[in-house]
Parts: sequence; C-alpha cells; structure tokens
Amino acid sequence: MYLQTIELHFDVSLELPVRLLLDPSEDSWQAVRQKALDLMEIMVGRVEGLAFAGCCEFHSLSLPGEFDRKIQGIYRKVKNIPVLIGPILESWQKHASSFVTVLITGKRPIDLDDWTGRPEGHPAPKLIIVNLEGKEFQDEIPEFLSSDPLESILDEANNPPVSIFVEGDGFFPLECKTNQGALDLDFYDNQMRLKLNNWDTSQRLSLRLKSLGLTDPFMVIERRNGTSEKKTGQEISSYFNQPIWTPLTDAAWTVIQAGINRQDFECPFCRDYHAYQTVFCPNLGRFLLDGIPSKSVVIIDRQQRKFLSLTDALLAWQSGHDRIITMDGMMYSWEDFGWMFLNEITPYENLGNDFFGLYTEG
Repeated sequence: MYLQTIELHFDVSLELPVRLLLDPSEDSWQAVRQKALDLMEIMVGRVEGLAFAGCCEFHSLSLPGEFDRKIQGIYRKVKNIPVLIGPILESWQKHASSFVTVLITGKRPIDLDDWTGRPEGHPAPKLIIVNLEGKEFQDEIPEFLSSDPLESILDEANNPPVSIFVEGDGFFPLECKTNQGALDLDFYDNQMRLKLNNWDTSQRLSLRLKSLGLTDPFMVIERRNGTSEKKTGQEISSYFNQPIWTPLTDAAWTVIQAGINRQDFECPFCRDYHAYQTVFCPNLGRFLLDGIPSKSVVIIDRQQRKFLSLTDALLAWQSGHDRIITMDGMMYSWEDFGWMFLNEITPYENLGNDFFGLYTEG
C-alpha cells in the first residue's frame, strides 16, 4: 500500500452527548415529559435524542421546541408498553462510552435487576436515573447515579476530555487549522500523533487536516472516567492552498549562500567573520536573516531564491515521496513498518533537489 494525501474536517462536541430514556407509563407521562423538556432546556446542545423504555427505536429530537411539537405523536405509539430498559441498553451498549444515558421514570423498570446484578466482567452501562416517584428502588442501585434536581444531573453527566489526538495507519499531519487549542506532534513506536492542548470544552471543536496516510485517520477523545471514543472526519477538498514561498532579501541571501557552501562570512552589522551556521551576530545579538522568522524551521529553495516557513498551520514539509521535516525541526522517513526518525535538522541540511533546511534558533 502507498501513502495517500487525505483532507478531512472533524466537527465534534467535546461535551459528552446525552440520550434520554423515557418511561412510557400513562400515569407518569406528564411528569416524565416535563422533566425531559426541562433537561433539554438546561443542557442545550448536549441532548442528541431519546428512546422509550421497552422500545428500541431512537428519535433524533435534540431541541426543546422540536421535542415539544413532536413528542406527543411519538408517545401515542408506545403508551403503556412495559417499562423494560434491557432492549434499548443492549442496542446502545457497543457505543455506550460515547454518550450519557439518563433514564426518566415514574416506576421501577421490570428488568432492573438484570442490569444492576450483572456478573463481574459484564458490567452494565452506567445510568443516571431520575426517579420521579420517591425512593422505593433508589437504594437498590448504589452503583448507578440517581439524581435530581437538574443541576445535580449536570454535575454527574460531566465527563470532560483529558486527552484529544488524531492518529491512523501511516498517519503524518502536514497542515492543520483549528478553531481552538494548540497543536503538538507526538512521535512514538514508529507512529505520529497530532495532539490538541488547551481546548475549551464548552465550544465545538472544528479541525481541518491535511495529512499522509494509508487510511483515513481518526480523532480519539479520552475522558476523565477512563472511557474513550473515536470520531471520523468528513472528506474535504481544495481547502488548503499551496504553501506560500517568499522571496529572500539580498542581505539574507548573502548569509544563506555562505551557509549552503559551508563558508565563513562577513557580518553585515559588526563586520567580523562568523561561522557559516551563525544566524545571530554574537557581538551585537542581531538576527542576520533579514525577512525570515527567527526561531522557526525554514525551507530554502536555492534555485528560486525563496523560503518557506513552517508554522502552527503548516506542520510539516514533504521532501520527495517519503521524507518529511516538521515544524520542530525533526526529520522522518517512511518505511514499510512505519515512520522512522532520522535526525534533528542541521544548519543548511541538504534536502535534495536544491532544497535546504534551517532551524533559525541560533
């Protein structure tokens, strides 16, 4: 298999979504309905839908107004069916770590014991149970969360991310734009990860990514309680423009030519001769590469007399088919078993085809 260039958009909520499970009993319905509406209003944007106990059909009602208009028509079809939580929890169990389930009920579910007394190694999904009719079964389920009023439910449903990263088979990020957080590259065991730091959980995360890989990468969100979920991205095209190469000034070109040729040069400021790898004048402390960002990785195109600066958006530059230099000055190559670290970039590193790399840290 060959590496391919992939462009994806990840648009995800960092707050854990909520699914409501409602008691269909007629004698409890008005209280259940009102409590569900209250939850939707106080957890705006987090409720992704609902189902009724005893029925596996999922309804994507997420807005209070939509719920208020449509719920009565849905309820008529399930009114007074037995209050069973097993069927829907079984169908949700595979993805139960990616959302919070809130059961709103006026009576004890018939099959509650099947879910609270499961043998070790076969745990039930963790529920938040809102019991509207006193405490007749609340004390039986200490391992379940049972909460009211609504503010308490919010606390119990809070399971913020502790780690967010993108990875995949053969994954290597090239360009990325995100609406929040700071990006960091993490290389381990012949694999590259793109990590997000300093995010705001209350905002949706929008991350556009151009990368290399054998297959589409995915985003992993690890949460405080030890659960994690994988998010897939939507394919995009032509979002990232061609990198901008900037002409070198005459002053910078004079210093760079000396560096490429490994020759000492006369400093334009102090007039002393400096070693070829010098980018800050040791006598005056001045940066010698006019027009080029300091403390950054730059790629020099000798034929065109231009440079490309690697930034937080342009994470890496591909030299040929299988060699990459990153914004932190590390070089990697692609092998059959994964990515291999080569070396930290050296001053005026020859990248082939008349391209040279330089870390302007001094």
